[in-house]
Amino acid sequence: MSNKKWQAVTNPLGLGDAYIHPNGLRVICTQEKLDDGNTWEHISVSRADRLPTWEEIVFVKEEFMGTDVEAIQAIPARKDYVNVHQFCLHIWRNLDGVTMPY
Repeated sequence: MSNKKWQAVTNPLGLGDAYIHPNGLRVICTQEKLDDGNTWEHISVSRADRLPTWEEIVFVKEEFMGTDVEAIQAIPARKDYVNVHQFCLHIWRNLDGVTMPY
């Protein structure tokens, strides 16, 4: 993370690292090897009172993953939804290969 304004906080889910920004953005960062054999970096981005805007998602992606890497935001099948926070969106990056579907 490049911005010194992020404050580390206790992660209520107990996974990865959690941070809060003075502007109200909250993030949880994890890395995990998934069933596809790749290690994925995952960032949950949330606010207490509304969904993050596109600009806020890009800000978080660039702060935690950098400006020169690709990341995706995915919408899973409804049967695969996991919703523990109504105002949370997710960013993913494949650390072992191509992230974007070229």
